[in-house]
Amino acid sequence: MKKAAKFANIWFMINLVTDLFAIPFQKDAWHSFKDKWCKLDIRAKQIMIAILAVILPIIWLVGFIAALFVVNIRKTFVRKSD
Repeated sequence: MKKAAKFANIWFMINLVTDLFAIPFQKDAWHSFKDKWCKLDIRAKQIMIAILAVILPIIWLVGFIAALFVVNIRKTFVRKSD
């Protein structure tokens, strides 16, 4: 279980880093995002943040479930020494 949680956390961090930090490296994309964000009203910004607050835990959950399967598959192929 600890290995699966560690794997899921690493997978989540990779997704988070690529999503959040890839935008500033693309200058046109960053300016486009900033302009569109400034044009949104406060209600639209709250909805966007709420959607992200729901999506990010779902990404972590999918990674955790995938990690559980990976850890269980590895355990079945490891030889047990008696």
